[in-house]
Amino acid sequence: MTTVRPAEPADAAGLLRMRLALWPEGSEAEHREEIERFFAGRARGRPEAVFVAESETGELVGFAELAIRPCCTEFASDAHPDNEESAAAHRAAGFTDVGLVRCFRKEL
Repeated sequence: MTTVRPAEPADAAGLLRMRLALWPEGSEAEHREEIERFFAGRARGRPEAVFVAESETGELVGFAELAIRPCCTEFASDAHPDNEESAAAHRAAGFTDVGLVRCFRKEL
């Protein structure tokens, strides 16, 4: 049985491992910094909460980072355009594919 619970600082290493697997374009240092900022309460509003899925053996097997979008009234999730496994899992969980978004960022 898998348990879902709020992430704790002791989960940082597992979160780092999973974030690197999910978003390999980010460096280990960038992911580590974001995780540290979240647990220190300095996450710049995103994510507002992090939940982890933990197996019966205590291994972290999944995570969700939650943020409030000011104009939405639904639960949304993102996946890379070429990640068909994730798309299939989302559809199986009842999500509707509503299209692709190209995201940009600029360091300030």
